Amino acid sequence: MLHAAAMHGTLCTAARHLRARSASQDADAAPFLDPMREAEAQVLASVGEGMRLRHWGERILRRFAEESVPAAIVKGPVAAARLYRHASDRMFTDIDIVLPPAAVAPASALLHALGFAPDDIPGRDAEEHREFKWVLASGPGVHVEVQTDMIHSARARSRSSVDFDAICAAGDGDPSDATALLFVAAVHASLGHQFERLELVIDVLQAVRGAAGAIDGDRLSRVAAKSGTTRAVAAALAFSATMYRDQECAALARRLMPGMIPMEWRCVSPLVTMMAQSVSGRRVAWRRKLFRRLANRSAPRRAQAAAAAT
Repeated sequence: MLHAAAMHGTLCTAARHLRARSASQDADAAPFLDPMREAEAQVLASVGEGMRLRHWGERILRRFAEESVPAAIVKGPVAAARLYRHASDRMFTDIDIVLPPAAVAPASALLHALGFAPDDIPGRDAEEHREFKWVLASGPGVHVEVQTDMIHSARARSRSSVDFDAICAAGDGDPSDATALLFVAAVHASLGHQFERLELVIDVLQAVRGAAGAIDGDRLSRVAAKSGTTRAVAAALAFSATMYRDQECAALARRLMPGMIPMEWRCVSPLVTMMAQSVSGRRVAWRRKLFRRLANRSAPRRAQAAAAAT
């Protein structure tokens, strides 16, 4: 169970609850002790890694702000800080920064000045993928991904786009606003990873439950429609509702997409997510790939989506 929790990004939560359970049942605690010690060592390492990444993320954004470079940290670090009572419950391994295309050049110069070096994958066109990888040259473990769009496939971007402007619009100008966090979490869980880990689904659940503040459903609906991500966002909400039997997620999913369940939603299930990080993951990988393909094909062209949103 602890191994599964580590694979799904929920080890810190699982370890804390198991420690409390073993402490309250001393007679039955023996089988827990050795696995717990190993898990808690991993948790401690993850907490240290998170602290280091948060430090560098804050330092980078502060330097960008000094030079008037617009940017926002998304996903892991901001989700941990805003969506969880214990920041350590949300694990992450890098810093994701979204900014406008015009800001890539000045941001790159500032990252160089801060001691980072390019770390792009050989043979991968960073410009085409809208993602530029960096690593701190003086020490391992600090990876930065600079993105101009969270949708990295050129084909998918003809229908869906989650760029700096869309994220700011979701937050009414504030990319760390609760609605912006939900928008990013939903797209990241569905189009980015096809529900392959529990932590991604829990991000959506936490946002809907108001961990970072109230959700503006009308604003979420408008931004999702304009960015061509309505089906993806609604799918993430419906999936979270199914997995955790959450009525708020279900209601918001129906608000975005009332009526019949789209075909791509039938490709994934809680069982698919649980199996995705197991030795049987390959048996369900096709379902997740089919979900992404159908979701991309069924989304309207961005020009049509923008016209419908206005």
